[in-house]
Amino acid sequence: MQNRMIAEKLEQELTSVSTARTEYMPLREDRDPFTFLKTAAVNIREAHIDLKYIGCYHACRKGDMGIMYHAVRQDTRLEYAGILQGAESFLWIQALIALAGNDHSLIRKMLPRDTGYCDRLHTIHRVTSRLLTALYYRYDVLGRRALKASETFLGQKHPKIWLLIVQYLCALWRKETDRLSPLLTDICSAERRSDLLLGQCTDGTNPAPEKTVSFLVHGLFALAQHCLSPEEFQQLPLPEDRAFLKEYEEYRRTVTGSDGPERSDAHFIHFTEDAAWLNEVVDFLPETALKREPDGDVFIDYEDHYENLFTHLLRSPAFQRMYQDRDVCWAAKWDTFDHFLKQYRAGDERKLFYGRGLLYYALANPDLDARYRISHFLLDNGAGVQPVEKEYDGPFHYLLRQKYHDIPHTKMLCEELLRRGADPNQAGARNLLPIGCMIQMHYSETELTPLYELWLSIPDLELNLRTFGGRRSIDLAREYERNILAGQLETMMCTEEKDPYTLLAEKVDSYDWSKGGSFPGKVLKDIHCDLALALKIFYLLDGYSFLSGTLHNDSSGNTSSKMSGNKAAEKQTAFIEKLYGDILKGRYAQGPGTFKNPLTKVQKYKLRKLDTPDIFLEDIF
Repeated sequence: MQNRMIAEKLEQELTSVSTARTEYMPLREDRDPFTFLKTAAVNIREAHIDLKYIGCYHACRKGDMGIMYHAVRQDTRLEYAGILQGAESFLWIQALIALAGNDHSLIRKMLPRDTGYCDRLHTIHRVTSRLLTALYYRYDVLGRRALKASETFLGQKHPKIWLLIVQYLCALWRKETDRLSPLLTDICSAERRSDLLLGQCTDGTNPAPEKTVSFLVHGLFALAQHCLSPEEFQQLPLPEDRAFLKEYEEYRRTVTGSDGPERSDAHFIHFTEDAAWLNEVVDFLPETALKREPDGDVFIDYEDHYENLFTHLLRSPAFQRMYQDRDVCWAAKWDTFDHFLKQYRAGDERKLFYGRGLLYYALANPDLDARYRISHFLLDNGAGVQPVEKEYDGPFHYLLRQKYHDIPHTKMLCEELLRRGADPNQAGARNLLPIGCMIQMHYSETELTPLYELWLSIPDLELNLRTFGGRRSIDLAREYERNILAGQLETMMCTEEKDPYTLLAEKVDSYDWSKGGSFPGKVLKDIHCDLALALKIFYLLDGYSFLSGTLHNDSSGNTSSKMSGNKAAEKQTAFIEKLYGDILKGRYAQGPGTFKNPLTKVQKYKLRKLDTPDIFLEDIF
């Protein structure tokens, strides 16, 4: 009876329950090798839309729960392969759905143990990710931290479904087995009333199927089996809710030892024709690489994930059949040196492919041997080293931005590029110099020493250009803790002759404005201080609050210090008032400096309504 009701409901809710996609799936195409990865990821995501629900429909209709089991596994693997970067927030949900298919090898890729420490996720995702990671890996240290954060979370006001999921995970950690099934029943009921998390289970297009059968709750129940002893788990009653498919749960237990990648003969959907390569995505998922940010947070390295996956796919017969007429730039970007030579024709090095010369594709080849050999071959044959049209980046940007390097070979290639006339001072996208790309490379300072030596030996090396974020090369070096390089850059910058205005501007940029003191007044009295510097100081001293009338406002709205009698605050207000008047009176002429107004569009709109003079709302070029 339950199977028939679910099948009827899904037939109403799904756009189609047909498996016609086994015959053909139209693909989005992108011929540019640089943007192809994103397009392929979109194709993968579209391939798994509603897949597990279609599998559930056919399983219920035919009375064969193995169909649903294979559909869940294929769906979650396609979901992970095509997931977009920055989506770590929702991986705990997809990991639970993978548990509903006993796919433990996938869970270990989706939810690596070390990412449980990430602090930058939204509260619900941080709490649940840590709890789930601690439970799955039986990680006591993380579990104690997660439990403490959960207690705080449960004491706050949150949507009911979030609270119920956290309560269930906490109860499972404490092995309060009598609470587990009732909580799962409540979660099923809460899912039907809320679309809050269902968008992550149903691709955000149609939450109705998840309200018919809850893969999330099936995953939570499977998690209990993973965490409890066989004796404890056997005592758990099944959740009593129409969205929990009891027959499927009984089937899942019979194959609970299943692990590892899918076999092609066990796929629910068999893609054909141009889409046949999607079958290989399910069978081959690379090991998960992690990256550590400067602030210590650990994330899945999706760039590495994509490159490994598609480097594998590009060698597959199914994929090559679809792109058998690829341009030579594909071989330069993705293939080996030998394959490139088979595609190459004399004169190709001087042609443009999708707005770039072949050299740029070669410099970004993830295969190190191919990268260096193809690049040297093209340079020896006269390939140009001019920046990419409309993109500003030069060859050094393309080379140094790559994740993996053989540093001595990269140095040799940089030397060759310099001999061929490549500009080491090319201001690339966002005004980032090549040396900035070198600073951001994933190598230690000791490993980067050969590149340091080469780069710092370049005559007239640009060191004062700022990125659009206002950072010079030395600032980037300090941010990325490149202390050796920062010291060398500081020495070089001190030996350069600088005009008085540049020196004054650098003092303003390096000053700690939280200290207060007499420094601002000294700069404003300096004969080299121009309008750009005066406006910069005005806003560094919280000029926006002054203009909006909120500087040091107390709860009554009166202009005063936050604490009665705070003379420092009153002195600051008087100082800004004087600076405001001096700027309006034209005391500071427009000089060599530029000024980018820091206000947002909303802030400017509010100030215009207060009749704020234009000089405080505009940029200076």
